[in-house]
Amino acid sequence: MTSNPVRDPSGQAPAVHAKLSAAGAGERGDTVLAFGGVVWERPDAQGEARVVVVHRPRYDDWSFPKGKAEPGEAPEGTAVREVEEETGLTCRVGASLGQVSYPLADGRMKVVGFWAMAVTGRRPRLADDEVDAVAWWTVEQAERRLTHAQDIEILHRFLEARRS
Repeated sequence: MTSNPVRDPSGQAPAVHAKLSAAGAGERGDTVLAFGGVVWERPDAQGEARVVVVHRPRYDDWSFPKGKAEPGEAPEGTAVREVEEETGLTCRVGASLGQVSYPLADGRMKVVGFWAMAVTGRRPRLADDEVDAVAWWTVEQAERRLTHAQDIEILHRFLEARRS
């Protein structure tokens, strides 16, 4: 796994934007491009922060919502759309959490840019073959139960960004 936690004072991720936004429809040669979010909320003033995770039956894993860009779609727009499609939550984009990359089974690389996201609305979402469960986990639960190391890395970047 390779990562590139690029941040600037504006909260933008120049490397994610420059490298990935020109890609168009989510694939560029031997690289699959995707964008997603760490959606979080605090239930009350004293409550512990919780993050949204999704279960993907195809891979039998728990991860953060993410997906490929549509032609002409901006990275942040992809992240917001994918989060809503996979969770039923509409969100506001916050701080960039950089990107992670990892090899896919077919030999290509997948590069995923992430942002912290705050919930602005909710709608019901039915389970389907892409995402069959959506859960709110505490940070501690997420750290223990996320399937992939790159998601745990993104969770740690999210925690760092919240402290800043």
